[in-house]
Amino acid sequence: MVRRIWRYINYSFNRQLRPALKNAMKHFVLIGLLFCHLIVFSQSDEIIGYWFCEAEMRIYTNEIVDFSDDSEPIYTGKYKIDTTYWEYSLFLDIQSNGQFSSYRLWEESGQWILTDNEISLTVNNTDFVGHVENNTLILSEINDKRNHKLLLTKINPPADLNLTRKDFKGKYWNVLINDTIEYDYHFINKDTVLIDSRNLGYRKIDQGRWNIYKYKNFFFIDIYNREEIQSSFYSVSQSSNQGLLGSTFLFPDFFHTSYTKIDSVVFESKEYLTAKERKQSKELLIGEWQARNEFYRQDTLFDRELLTNIFFKLILTARDYSIKYGATGTTKTYKRELHGTWDISKTGEYLEIKYINEFRGKKYKVTDYIAIDKLTHDNLNISWELRSVTDEYFTISGLKILMEKN
Repeated sequence: MVRRIWRYINYSFNRQLRPALKNAMKHFVLIGLLFCHLIVFSQSDEIIGYWFCEAEMRIYTNEIVDFSDDSEPIYTGKYKIDTTYWEYSLFLDIQSNGQFSSYRLWEESGQWILTDNEISLTVNNTDFVGHVENNTLILSEINDKRNHKLLLTKINPPADLNLTRKDFKGKYWNVLINDTIEYDYHFINKDTVLIDSRNLGYRKIDQGRWNIYKYKNFFFIDIYNREEIQSSFYSVSQSSNQGLLGSTFLFPDFFHTSYTKIDSVVFESKEYLTAKERKQSKELLIGEWQARNEFYRQDTLFDRELLTNIFFKLILTARDYSIKYGATGTTKTYKRELHGTWDISKTGEYLEIKYINEFRGKKYKVTDYIAIDKLTHDNLNISWELRSVTDEYFTISGLKILMEKN
C-alpha cells in the first residue's frame, strides 16, 4: 500500500510539478540575468560621458613635529594623515562602445572595462580603476590606490565656439577669476606665454607654456607656469558680450588642503598699444627713478642681520638701463647691480629687461619682466621679484616699489 502511494506521488511530481518548477526556475534565471543587466547598464550609464578633472588628490602620512622650541624641531614619533589637492589637466570622453578619448598634455585613446562595479583604463601610461560616487568619478592609481586619486566632474558639451589657436597666438587676454584674482596672458608665440598674475594685491610675471585642446565642441586652454610649477586648465563654454565664459578649479590654500570650482571665469581680449601710445609711454619712462618706500621685505632665514638704509635706483635711457639696489647691514653694506637693454611691452603693462647673469662660473642671457602698476610724469610704481640683498641664490617676490623721478 505504501509503495503504491509513493509511486503515485512520484508519478504526479514527474508529470505535473517538475515541469512547473523547471519553468519557474527559467523565469527566475531570466529575471536574475535581466536584473544584473540593468545594474551593469545603470553603472555604465553613470560612467559614460564627458569628464573634466577637478583635482589630483594625494594622501601623505607625516610625522608630527613640535616647533614650540625655538632652538630645533622636536620629532614626536606620532603620525598624522594629510590630504592635499593639486592641479591636474585632464579631460575624458568615456564612450558606450568601450572606447575612450583623453587629453593630458597630449591626446590619446584607449579601451575601458567595467568589472566588479569598477572601470579600468590607462591614461598617460598610468593604470587606473574607478567608480562614480556622488556624481564624481574617482580614479585611483592601481599601484597606489590609497594615496593617489583623480577627482573628475561630468560636463555637458557646449555649442560650437569656432575658436582656434589663431585667436590666442600673439594675442593678449585678461582672465577674471573673481573679485581678487585675475590673470593677463600674453601668448607670445605658439609655445610661450607670459603670465601676469594679480592675487589679493600681489602681482608677479612668470613665463610658461600653453596649449589649446579642441575636441568636438569642447574647447580647453591649458597653461603651465614653469616658475611656479603649476597648471591652470580652463574649460570654455560660451561666447558672450563680455567675452568668453568658462570654468576652472582654484587652489587658494598654500598647503593645497582644499580647492574650489569657479564657474564664472571671463576671458576678455585686450588690445595692444598703438605705436604712438607706446612711444609716449617709453618717453615717460626715460629718466632716473628713486624708491621712496620701504619696499624690501626681510626674510629671517636668509637676511640674518638687520638691514637699514635700503635703496633702489632705476636709470632708463632710450635703449639701456641700470638698476642698483642694496642696504646697510650690521657688518657691511650690500649692493647689487644689473645692466642691459630694455623695452616696454606691446601692452604697456610691463618692462622687458635683458642682462647677462653668472652662475657657478657660467654666463647666460636672461630676460626678466617688471610689472608696471602706475606711470605718470613723476611717479613709477612697479612690482618685481628681487634677489635677496644678502643671498644671491634667494629671491623675494611680490615686492612693490614706489618711485619718484629725480
